[in-house]
Amino acid sequence: MATTETARSIPLTPVQSSNLAAIGYDPEARELRVQFQSGHIYAYVEVPPETWAQFQAAESKGRFYGAEIKGKYPTEKVTGTCRACGDIGPTETRCTDCGVEYYRQS
Repeated sequence: MATTETARSIPLTPVQSSNLAAIGYDPEARELRVQFQSGHIYAYVEVPPETWAQFQAAESKGRFYGAEIKGKYPTEKVTGTCRACGDIGPTETRCTDCGVEYYRQS
C-alpha cells in the first residue's frame, strides 16, 4: 500500500470517507493530493487555497471531492502498481515491497 507521503513530499492527512483515504495540499505549488481507499494518489493542480480550506472543513469529504474537485482541475495519477506483487507506490520508482519491478500506471 502506498505511504501517506508522496514522492514530492506533500504530507497526507487521513480522512473519514468511504472513498478517500487521505488528503494533502502544497500552498506554494497550489497542488492538492488525494489518496483513495485503493491506495492510488492523484494530484490536482491550480487548486486555490480557499478550495483546500473548504475541503478540509467539509463534513463529507467524498461529497465535496465529487462536487468541487473531480473534473475541475488538471489531474495526474502519481502512483502506479508493481506488476510483480501488486504493491502501490510512486510511479517509475522501484517497488519497495518486492524490489523486482517498477511501479507503473495501468
